[in-house]
Amino acid sequence: MRNPILIFGAAIAALSLMSCASEGGAEMCAAALFEMTPQGAAPYDIDDRTVCFHSQQEIDGCPIWNYRIPPSEDFSEYIDIFYGGECPRNDLDGAFFVDPPAGAQYRLSGTPAGPPPSMPHQELMGSGNYTQGDEQGTFRLFW
Repeated sequence: MRNPILIFGAAIAALSLMSCASEGGAEMCAAALFEMTPQGAAPYDIDDRTVCFHSQQEIDGCPIWNYRIPPSEDFSEYIDIFYGGECPRNDLDGAFFVDPPAGAQYRLSGTPAGPPPSMPHQELMGSGNYTQGDEQGTFRLFW
C-alpha cells in the first residue's frame, strides 16, 4: 500500500511544480550553452552552466525577465532580459563566474533573439558582446 501512495504523492508534486512553473512561480532550469568567440582567437563553448528562469516583472512600464545561474542564491550570477512592450530598451545583461569562487567572471551585454522564454527550448536566447578580464569577444546563448 505504501508504494501507490508514494507514486500518487510524487505525481501530485510534479503536477504542482509544472503548474507553478507555467505561472512563473517556480524556477525552470536547464543546461545552457554559451558560445564564446574572443577577438582574434579560436571560439570555445561554456556548456556546463545551468540557467534558471527566475521571474518576470515590470519596472517603469518595462517588462524584465530575470534568470539565475545556480548555485548563486543572490544575483551575482544572473541574466536580465529587457524586451518589448512599453520598454524602449531591448537588451540582455548578465554576469557569471567559471569555477567559482576564484574563477573568471564573464560580463554579457547583448540583444535577445525574441520574446524571452520562461521554459528552456535549447534555442538561441540572445547574443552580443562579453568581457572576461582582458578578453573581449562575442557570445551566443542557447537555453
